[in-house]
Amino acid sequence: MGELAHYIVDAYVRGNTAEFGELFAAIEVALQEENTELHSLLSVGLFEDIQNISSHRTFDSKSFRHWLGRESLRAWDQVDAGMREVAARAAERRPRWWQFWRWKKRFCYQRALSQVENPKLRKIIEQMYRRN
Repeated sequence: MGELAHYIVDAYVRGNTAEFGELFAAIEVALQEENTELHSLLSVGLFEDIQNISSHRTFDSKSFRHWLGRESLRAWDQVDAGMREVAARAAERRPRWWQFWRWKKRFCYQRALSQVENPKLRKIIEQMYRRN
């Protein structure tokens, strides 16, 4: 799903969106199936990756919303709300004063992206971390 998400975001950057209608229509049909594994794969696997990757570009993930059908929009919004909740919880979570030995240096994806030269590694970082 990560590769497909990168393909979609990169195609949008290049202006190659002619196939988006058919692609997102097929995703809409798949999301209407009563298959929880497929639903999770598309919503968490694909939509979350598209949102994360596009957050590192000059446009917003909202650019993809007009291609989404009703079920796709519902899944898209659930993923977005879930990621916002995770970010809020992570910001609140601080070690207690007596847990000083547990304080660890957190991974800074912004620093990593500015230093990484390998395009494959860059793709992985963009896919896993959303710019706030």
